[in-house]
Amino acid sequence: MKNNNLKTKLTTAAAIVAMTVGVNQAFANTSAKTTIFNKVDVTYTSVNSSTPKTATDVVSVDVAFVDAAAILTPSELTDGSLSGLYQTIYTIDAQANGSSDYLLSSTPVEGINIEANSASSSLHLVTSATDAVTAAPVTGVTLGSAVIVDINDTTDTLTFPGGTLEGFADDDTVVVYVSGTATVFEVVSFVVGNAPSYNAGTEVLTAEIQDTMVLRTVGGGAADLSTLSVGDVIGERKFLRLDTTAINSHDTDDGIVTADLNVETDEAGDGSGGGLTGTGADQTLTYKASSVTVDKLVKLSTEPDTSYAITVADGASPGNTLDYKVTVSVTAGLAESSAVTVTDILPLYTKYVPLSLAVNYTNTPDTLDADATNTLDVVSGTQVEGEYDDNGTASDYTDDTIVIHLGNGATTSAGGVMKGSDVVTITYSVTVD
Repeated sequence: MKNNNLKTKLTTAAAIVAMTVGVNQAFANTSAKTTIFNKVDVTYTSVNSSTPKTATDVVSVDVAFVDAAAILTPSELTDGSLSGLYQTIYTIDAQANGSSDYLLSSTPVEGINIEANSASSSLHLVTSATDAVTAAPVTGVTLGSAVIVDINDTTDTLTFPGGTLEGFADDDTVVVYVSGTATVFEVVSFVVGNAPSYNAGTEVLTAEIQDTMVLRTVGGGAADLSTLSVGDVIGERKFLRLDTTAINSHDTDDGIVTADLNVETDEAGDGSGGGLTGTGADQTLTYKASSVTVDKLVKLSTEPDTSYAITVADGASPGNTLDYKVTVSVTAGLAESSAVTVTDILPLYTKYVPLSLAVNYTNTPDTLDADATNTLDVVSGTQVEGEYDDNGTASDYTDDTIVIHLGNGATTSAGGVMKGSDVVTITYSVTVD
C-alpha cells in the first residue's frame, strides 16, 4: 500500500523552501531539477510461509527553479570622446540555482549638445574583457548556474546533484561569490550524471550518479577551493560589450549621453521577460565637438612661399600666374571630422595651370597614401581628387570647380575621416586672362 501522506509531506516541504527564498538573490541551497527521492520498504513474513517478503514504494519531488537577477559589473571603458564610439565591457554573472535565460537591452539617453535621435547602442558577446573582435549584436544570453553539494580541494572538483548541470561548457569562465566578492575560475571539464529513479514494473532502483566539475584558475593554474562552501552558487560568467555612438551637435562644447545596460530574466522562457532585472552602473559619456578651419592665401608665382597673403599687394597683371594655397585643419583636442570635402571654384578671368594641383597631408595616419604629396594626375590610396580631372591637357578651365575628398577612407565620391591636429594643404595655380 502506498503512503500518500508521505508524498503530501514531501511536496509541501519543497513548496515552502521555494517560497522562502529571497527574490533578489538565489539563496536556494539545492540546484533546480534536483530529484528528492524517497523509497520506503516494508518487510514482513506471511503466517503461512517462512519466506520474508518486501513491499516497496517511492515518491520523488523535483526542486523548482529559483529566479535570481544577474550581477553586472563594468570592467573596462574605451574612451570615445574623439572618435564618437564608446565601448564598455561588462561582466554578467549568473546567480540562480539553475540555467537561466537573460534578456539584454540598452537605451542611451541623449543629454546636452547631442543631435536628436543620433545616440544608439548595441550589445555584443565577446570572449574576454580585452576582446576587440566585432561580434554580431545580441539581445539575450543563456547562463548556467548550480548549487555546490561537495568540494574536493585536492582534485579541484565540485560536486552537484545528479543531472542538474546545464548551460556549462569546457573552458567557461565561472564565478562564486564569497562574502560578496567574486572568486573566478575556468572549467576544465564536467560530467553530468543522473538522478535516482525506480522502475515499479521491474522493481529496479537506479542509484543517483552526481555531476562533477573540475576547475582551474584563470590562466591554467591549480584552483584553490578552500574559500568555497557547500551551498554556494557557481554561475557562468559572460563578457558583454556595450557600443554607444552619438553625434555632437555643437560647434565647440561637449555633448553628454547616459548609457545603461539592463538584464532581465526571461521568466516564461518565451522571450517576453517578466523576471528579475539587473542593472549595470550607468555610464556618463562625453562626446567632443568637431571643428574644421580653412585658410586661403594667394601670391604671385614669382614670389617666394613666404609671400602668401590674403591678397597681392600690387595687384596682378594679365599674363601673371597666381599661386593659391588652401589649408584645412582639424582642431586639436576635438573630435574626428568625417565626410571632409573641399570645394574650390576657380576664379573668373583666369585659366587653370595644368598639373599645378597638389595635396599635402600632415599628421595623417599611415593608412593614408604613403606619398605625402600627390599631384592629382597620379591618384592613389585615399588621397583622391573626385570630380576634377587634372590630366595636364591644355583646355579651358574657366568656371570649373575643384572638388577634393580628404581623409582616411575617402573615395572619389565622398570625404573620409580627419582626426584632431590633422592638416591638409592644397595648392594650385591659375593664369590671369
